[in-house]
Amino acid sequence: MLFRSRFAIGSDDWPKTRQAILTRLASHDGRAIKLSTLDLVTFRRLCETRGVPAMTRDELSVLETCATDLTGLSPGRAGLVRREQERLVRLLPASTGQMRCAGR
Repeated sequence: MLFRSRFAIGSDDWPKTRQAILTRLASHDGRAIKLSTLDLVTFRRLCETRGVPAMTRDELSVLETCATDLTGLSPGRAGLVRREQERLVRLLPASTGQMRCAGR
């Protein structure tokens, strides 16, 4: 019960998950590209439910450019990745080199 209630309230920070997702999204290997849809959805949902600590310009750049090389994905899947990326970037307004999730 402690585990469930601790994560249900969304009070935990998620730096390891965030870093793992950003690392995959910055990668251009086939596996990372195939996981990009799931990674973007996961990142967006965590941002909406838990918020995000201030992010650097480099981290924002990864999120803004991750859908540029979608080699190997079907046109439908590539479109889904682009739409999810756009939804996520809209949640993360840039301001003086740092950004915060709008949900926090």
